[in-house]
Amino acid sequence: MQVVDGVDTPEGWMGLDVGPKSAARAAELVKAAGSVLWNGPMGAFELAAVRRRHEGRGRGVRRGPTRSPSSAAGTPSRPSTSSGLADRMTHVSTGGGASLELLEGKALPGVEALR
Repeated sequence: MQVVDGVDTPEGWMGLDVGPKSAARAAELVKAAGSVLWNGPMGAFELAAVRRRHEGRGRGVRRGPTRSPSSAAGTPSRPSTSSGLADRMTHVSTGGGASLELLEGKALPGVEALR
């Protein structure tokens, strides 16, 4: 593992996760948030080391004293459910793209077909 300051990845390396400064800043923002919509991982959660950090971030989502509403949609829902973090969320969905479209006010084809 190599930590870089900035967005330039050294030749021969791949950017697979956020660095410690970005993770700490994200944790501050989540802690101060009234609610959280978590859509997409911060890194390649398919890799064990990255997944552990991803799950650690998930545990921080519901640590606040008010247990504010939180939602995991799309990719974060998979490691959230497999690691026992889903019970910390008020909503979990595998439809990340659809969730964003719903928030945008777009009609969802599956829902429209039911009407």
